[in-house]
Amino acid sequence: GRRARHMSDEASSVSPSRGDPRVLVVVAAGEFRDELATLLADLRPVFMPYEEPGLLDFVAGTPNLQVAIIVERGGEPAALDLLQAAKHRREQLAVFVLSDKPMIDHATEAIRRGAEDFVPIPFSTELLRKEINRALETADLRDNIAHLRSLVTTAYGFDQIVGNSARMRPVFERALAASRSDTPVLVIGETGTGKELLARAIHTNGQRQDRPFVPINCAALPH
Repeated sequence: GRRARHMSDEASSVSPSRGDPRVLVVVAAGEFRDELATLLADLRPVFMPYEEPGLLDFVAGTPNLQVAIIVERGGEPAALDLLQAAKHRREQLAVFVLSDKPMIDHATEAIRRGAEDFVPIPFSTELLRKEINRALETADLRDNIAHLRSLVTTAYGFDQIVGNSARMRPVFERALAASRSDTPVLVIGETGTGKELLARAIHTNGQRQDRPFVPINCAALPH
């Protein structure tokens, strides 16, 4: 269809490792679109008009999409509604609103609805590009942290603890329940029975998983 041809011509990744576009630009055809195409050429963004029927499905269904730019010029009455709908479909999406309506109340409403920034037209192309780069770097950092966290959870989850005896199952069940609460947990047992491994699993699966896990050798502490 028309949309599929449009996307195949203009969408591509920033690097060979990415299969989906990272930047979406919602703008009508014309000189302004051409200016943005030049500014963002190395990012190879996807361009869509407001009336594109699959626009919000594209936002929701493109895994690597990190930035959207909505251009609001005179005849586009639904820019802020589109902003809100896009954020509803993809909460982490950084949305920039480029607008020729530089009123304070309009800018405030855009930020309230979730815009990363409100950029009055005309604008500095250098500053806009810096803001877009910053948003992409922030998104990459967030994705990397999420990936590392999943690796840690996989490495130190309860399913990685070897212990299938009937006597150990209640221990794991209580530890899993403890990881979901905010209550301090004391793990006691003989040397070599896996107390630290169990404590690490509780931490990794708990509410404080984004904070450091600090093992301490109490035997080495001075009296």
